[in-house]
Amino acid sequence: MAKHSVIEYIQEHEFLLLNISTLLILILYPIYYISDHAWLVFHGLMSCVILSGIYAAGEYKRFVPMVIILWSISFLLNLAEFMSIQNITFILVYMSCTLLFFLVVTAKVISTIINHHKIDAHVILWGISWYLMLGMAGAFLFGIVELTLPWSFNIPANYIWNIPEYIYYSFTTMTTLWYGDIYPVSHTAQIWSILITVFGQIYLSVFMWVLIGKYIRKKNTKDKD
Repeated sequence: MAKHSVIEYIQEHEFLLLNISTLLILILYPIYYISDHAWLVFHGLMSCVILSGIYAAGEYKRFVPMVIILWSISFLLNLAEFMSIQNITFILVYMSCTLLFFLVVTAKVISTIINHHKIDAHVILWGISWYLMLGMAGAFLFGIVELTLPWSFNIPANYIWNIPEYIYYSFTTMTTLWYGDIYPVSHTAQIWSILITVFGQIYLSVFMWVLIGKYIRKKNTKDKD
């Protein structure tokens, strides 16, 4: 019965798996980054993120084919990388497809929050997903910038498959922490870093505005009743 309840809870909170799998990428960063099988672990976690994103997008049927296609391309390119096929075109396509995937899921999350009429656990989970997906999208965006314009970032270990470092840089940029260990060098990297910072701050203001607005409407409705 407990198992059935857990399954039902996950089904009712479709973004829960997406949040958990994305947070695992961040939490396990120190472990898989120094592991001999680092990329196997990382790509395994990325596959979990993409699959849970497909599940989360299931409510809106128009998103499902696009997300499945993106996941299929990303999986094939992950396999190519795992087999040491270091082709720059493959890597660029992989990063571009994965970036598009995160943008599609982000758009779905925003649409869901806007169309939801009350504040509950779903809205909180959606809000967390919005922030996490934005950070992940930024990481692959920075990876594309570095791939197309080499040495756009001053980064400790600068190589073309350095996505974990860009994930770190993306989230520290969004939160305006700016530790200084990684910083943009090229004008393109600088502009995109500024935009990611702006988007991160817009998220905080817009999401709080949506929450407050829905709370006020709910309160006014209760007062009228």
